[in-house]
Amino acid sequence: MSMDWASRVWAHSRQVGSAKLLLLAIAQVADQDGSTTVLNIPALSHLVGTKERNIQTLLTKLEAAGELRRQFGVGPNGRTRYILLHPPLDEAGIDQPFKVDAPVHLTAQGVIPTAPPPHPAAPQTGAVEDTPLRKERVIDGGKPTTPALPLGDDEDTPCGEPPLPAPP
Repeated sequence: MSMDWASRVWAHSRQVGSAKLLLLAIAQVADQDGSTTVLNIPALSHLVGTKERNIQTLLTKLEAAGELRRQFGVGPNGRTRYILLHPPLDEAGIDQPFKVDAPVHLTAQGVIPTAPPPHPAAPQTGAVEDTPLRKERVIDGGKPTTPALPLGDDEDTPCGEPPLPAPP
């Protein structure tokens, strides 16, 4: 398995779902130059877990996105060569021109996503909002009834239940 190419796919690919899984399947067997003729459409279909027609569609999509190039009939027995087009990683693990949306940590075992940094705390204004969370019903101008329940469409009965009897 080519960890270098798998790391490049993790770090630079903008694909999601089956498209990224397809790139990783190709990267798994890629040579040092990022190409492979080992896999054919049925083998890729088996690895990705999708139909052969979907693999063909995904390969076309990856070519259009500039992440993969195909050379038809140049491999042994007329096989297609798949060439990954991801830039090399620098010493820190990620090339500078490309940015990864989620922070990652490169290890000998591969790429491990890390948690995003915490959001800064909301500024404190010192004022507390006095917003009631529930409405209370008042019958005949008297005391409020039991803790308020969400009111139904007619605003008289909570959630379609029959009205409460008047307090004694």
